[in-house]
Amino acid sequence: MIKKSGWTYKIQLPLKTPIVVCLCGNKYLKTREGQIACVRCINKTQKTA
Repeated sequence: MIKKSGWTYKIQLPLKTPIVVCLCGNKYLKTREGQIACVRCINKTQKTA
């Protein structure tokens, strides 16, 4: 995809890492295998445990 940015054109390549929406509504990059929540939600569950 080509995006015009001011005087230049930038070629945007498709992302290899999928962008997922967490149950809380936060968007995150799925970087860990088996990750089902955003980092904010992961940290909340670790603090309460």
